[in-house]
Amino acid sequence: MKRDAFLKIAVAGLILLCHISARAQDASSWKRNISLGNGARAMNHLAEAEKWYLAALKDARKFGSESSQMISTMERLAAVYAAQGKYADAEPLYQEVVKLTAKLMGKYENPVVLGRNDRTLLKIETGSGPEFYDSEVGAYKEARRLFIESTQDLIDCYKAERKFPEAEQSALRLIETLKKSAFRPEKRLNNASAINESLADAYDELATLYLVQDKAVAAESAYNQSLALRGDPDSVDLKAALTLENLAVLYARQGRYEKAEPLFRQSLSIFEKYLGPDNARLKSLLENLALLLRKTARLVEAEKMSERAQKIGGRKQN
Repeated sequence: MKRDAFLKIAVAGLILLCHISARAQDASSWKRNISLGNGARAMNHLAEAEKWYLAALKDARKFGSESSQMISTMERLAAVYAAQGKYADAEPLYQEVVKLTAKLMGKYENPVVLGRNDRTLLKIETGSGPEFYDSEVGAYKEARRLFIESTQDLIDCYKAERKFPEAEQSALRLIETLKKSAFRPEKRLNNASAINESLADAYDELATLYLVQDKAVAAESAYNQSLALRGDPDSVDLKAALTLENLAVLYARQGRYEKAEPLFRQSLSIFEKYLGPDNARLKSLLENLALLLRKTARLVEAEKMSERAQKIGGRKQN
């Protein structure tokens, strides 16, 4: 009887060891294929990278359809497909990554986890706790990063395929997620400015998609949302200058010159501040402003703007 029990335990132990060994081999094979794919991708050998990532995807399935290995591999393979112009192949992979990372984010946003991480962060802030916080915060932030990047990549796929309504819906979902990101631990860690910048970028993307679909009113609203999130345009960076320029172009095309002109000038001021007065980037902006001045019968100033744009266009840039 004892012998039979011993044999059962021994067999169970052997099965467990075999399972552990097989799992380790799967992990080793997956890591190897990912590494080879990464190396090929870094050298821009995309067809070779695709081959290795497909092999890694086969390994990743053994860890489960929602495993981190699956998510990571699908994201890499989708990027390689997109880089080769295989948007129809990249699209479903990005869709799956977006779906799975959104699900992970929901898992870490539940009230129990939020409350526990808030208490941990409060201890850090007051010096009464360790200099770390629950692993869920790190896992959430990684899921959120992948969600944002994969959603943006999916939007690019849709745009390349001229699927603008689908791209618009993805951009709107991204905005809603970023509004919630206000995952409390991130707010406590003073990442509000980073969240606002990502949200402003998303509104700029949405505005562009609206314009492609001739939704000028919606585009205007999205651009204004972006500017509101970026703060005082005179004190910020080139992204705000680009948004100001795009909104000014929109107003000018509608004949709303009184609204367009101050935005053109504000944009020009920021570009000059960051790039210098003779940078090639200023040429199109100066041309647009010159056109506006002609439309409003200020021909002398328009000619000066045009001459400046021509000088920039004829000057070699370093």
